[in-house]
Parts: sequence; C-alpha cells; structure tokens
Amino acid sequence: MKQGIYIFIYIVTVLSLVTVEHSFAQTLSDTSLQGRPKQQKKTCIQVQQKIDSRLFQAVRESRGEQMDAGVLRLAKVIADNKGNLMVDIQADVNDVLLRKIEALGGKIIYPSKRYHTIRAQVNLSMVETIAGYPDVKFIEPAATAVTNG
Repeated sequence: MKQGIYIFIYIVTVLSLVTVEHSFAQTLSDTSLQGRPKQQKKTCIQVQQKIDSRLFQAVRESRGEQMDAGVLRLAKVIADNKGNLMVDIQADVNDVLLRKIEALGGKIIYPSKRYHTIRAQVNLSMVETIAGYPDVKFIEPAATAVTNG
C-alpha cells in the first residue's frame, strides 16, 4: 500500500514539473515572441537559452515585463540603480567579440582566451544582444567569492 502512495506522489511530482516547464515555454511564446515570424521566434529562444535564468528574469523585470508563470520572487541579481552588473561570459574569446561588447558600452574586466571566459561589467539592456553573438556560449551573473569564518 505504501509503495502505491509513493508511486502516486512520484507521478504527481513529475506531471507538475512537466506542466511548469510547458507553462514557461508557453509564456515565452505568448508574451515576448507575439507576432513574430517562426524563424525569428526560434532565434529568440536560442539566444534566451544562452542566458542564465536569473539573469534573463532580471532583464525582463528591467523592461517592466511580468514575471513568468511559476516564478515566485524577483530575480536575485546584483545590479546598480542604472542596471549595470558584473557578468561571466563563456565564449570563444577573440578581439572582435571584446570590441563588440565594448562598443555596446560594456567594460571588459578580464578576458581569458585559455579558459574561454570573459568577466565584464554590462547593462541589463545589453545581455540579450551579447548572448546573440555566435561566439558567446553562455552568460550569467558573475560568480562571487564566499569565505568561511
């Protein structure tokens, strides 16, 4: 009998997760992508998948867009009152990419061709543009050091 209850709870949990994931995908297609041709929608979704979910939510909030279904709180991203924040960018680092980020108004803190990363200060309004560059693989809020003691 207990095994049946556990199976039931497992099935309900899996169905809940699938529903939330579908709801998020539906929200993307219903809000930020309304009225766009299919190819443009596909490109937008591919770009958004390169952005950390917390950072993407902060971008949406900065534009005054409603939070996605299933998101219970504001994004925890540390940005100043102008929307500037430190980010870590995983990319095929090259001079052209660095110049593109700087041309947008970003400040390169540390690029590493060896480790395929860039630490930069950018504005939330630049995040989707940067993620759209072919050399960029992923962008997320900068990792911060944590000490014990």
